[in-house]
Amino acid sequence: MASKVESIKSVLTTEEMEKIIFQYKIPSSYLRSIPKETDRADSPPTGYITVYEAHLKSGLRFPLASELQTIFSDLGVSIARYHANAVRYLCNLCIFFRLRGTTLNTSIVRALFKFCQNGDWISLSPRDLNISGVIIDTVKNWKDRFFFLAVPQSGISNAWGKIPESLSGKPSPEEEESVKLLIKMIKSNMESFSDKGRLFTPEIFALTKWGSLTDKAGTSEPTPKKLKRKAKDTAPQGVNVWLFHPANLLLLILLRLVSL
Repeated sequence: MASKVESIKSVLTTEEMEKIIFQYKIPSSYLRSIPKETDRADSPPTGYITVYEAHLKSGLRFPLASELQTIFSDLGVSIARYHANAVRYLCNLCIFFRLRGTTLNTSIVRALFKFCQNGDWISLSPRDLNISGVIIDTVKNWKDRFFFLAVPQSGISNAWGKIPESLSGKPSPEEEESVKLLIKMIKSNMESFSDKGRLFTPEIFALTKWGSLTDKAGTSEPTPKKLKRKAKDTAPQGVNVWLFHPANLLLLILLRLVSL
């Protein structure tokens, strides 16, 4: 019996693909290809990766942010293998950690989420539901809108397999202790946001609307200072930008620890 991905063809036209390329500022030097009638998302042409329009709407950009490139390379499966909501989680995590002057990595993702890979697409499930924040609406009718893109030196796998058990399994007791400290820090740092104590607030999600995890030229990534300034300009009411200052973050963490 054929899997679901093998039964779904792309409905995008060349004109629609070019509009997507322009809208999401994908470098014009990247070769792209509209899938043929017989092409499927799990088998792009040699040298290409599959890109879903829904992934771009969820915050994915090209060139890939260095954090995402490392994470996707470590996990060893195609980007297209991830559910659109999983990509949204990862993109917002990048922003969350950049706003705090630090870097998201595979260990943090693995510590915060379980990888659910029973179907054709991999989803992420928070290990601690108390930090999941706003409920993400399930993305619908997105799996037939994809095209192929040649991304130079991406190092990203095209495999439509499973994430290795060594990366997808339950963290060790030592890792779990680190996770508890990480979650405690996250909850402390988020208390000035409108959705208290949660990792993914409406404000954090709003930051993906202004653009990508790379700058307009696509050659470098925004610094925490640029992100904070952009957050101040674009985030809805309820964001306390004062929180973003490193000294204030440290003060909040210390106050939180004293109050525990």
